[in-house]
Amino acid sequence: MQPASAYSASDLTVLKDFMNDGGRIAFMGEHGGYAPAEDARIAAAVAALGGSIGINVDAPDGGFHDATVANGQIFANSLTAGVNTYNYACFASLALTGTAQALMVGTDHSQVMMAYQTVGAGSIFLITDQNVWDHVYASTNDNKEMFENLLSAYVAPSVPEPGTYALLVAGLGVLGFLARRRQG
Repeated sequence: MQPASAYSASDLTVLKDFMNDGGRIAFMGEHGGYAPAEDARIAAAVAALGGSIGINVDAPDGGFHDATVANGQIFANSLTAGVNTYNYACFASLALTGTAQALMVGTDHSQVMMAYQTVGAGSIFLITDQNVWDHVYASTNDNKEMFENLLSAYVAPSVPEPGTYALLVAGLGVLGFLARRRQG
């Protein structure tokens, strides 16, 4: 959460090892007007871990807001299961490339505030608004549910696992064998 210094090579090795074992790394930054240096450190760590979620130096949606499923700000994902209303404040928007997926957007629906990405056996989660903790126990939102999901929800990898590749190769081999057998 808003790192005061850059992640060291040994820090990144520990994080990579954790992800290689299927772990999920969660980063929390803040809007660009409040913590741009901290966000830059997070973005550098995400890139070093193989992620492709960037952090813009901006500050959309000043003040508190409620993202909801009904208004199209919360996208369906196991990390957002049961999250119908999510209270947040000003954030730094995220730039997504590769396999990174938006989980929530701001009020204008074009600025991503929360994202997720599978990287190898592990994953990266990123949000850039610490105010989401302010009302985590409020009965009017599902912020607590969101963080419980973050700790426990399984998200299927966005690329086939090695076993799937093995089955595909075996299937293609059988088809090739059958085609040769028909010709001969």
